[in-house]
Amino acid sequence: MSCVLFYCVTTEPQKGSAKQIYSDCMETFQDSEKCEKLVLKQLLGSDKTETEKNQTPTLDPEIEKNLRLRSEIKDSLQGQNRIFVKEFLGNPDQIQFRTNGIEAYIYTRPISRHKLGVKPDLEIRVLMRNGTVVRVEHVAP
Repeated sequence: MSCVLFYCVTTEPQKGSAKQIYSDCMETFQDSEKCEKLVLKQLLGSDKTETEKNQTPTLDPEIEKNLRLRSEIKDSLQGQNRIFVKEFLGNPDQIQFRTNGIEAYIYTRPISRHKLGVKPDLEIRVLMRNGTVVRVEHVAP
């Protein structure tokens, strides 16, 4: 019994060889570092520039307006029950059940910040034992 497999490999149309791209770049810019980066981008197919990667997303003005201060959240939630937490912060993005009867509400959406004018916290964790808040943790930006 013999088997013959046929397959097609499609590639993106080449925009020029690496040597050609490098030589054209050197004619234009006379900067080897810049030309090497250009060739790497062409070979890897990366269309994003470094400045696009470094830009931080801006928050919607409505979300920005509703951000609470971290200290306000920590003071308000201490000793409260899970119903109060859900009314105060909304439904959590994730719920974890840990050892020793600890339940963790994890908020990854922007809900707090340290002070006005700074980036929002990456994560807020509300730790509860037997339905009562025992600790509020944060992950700063």
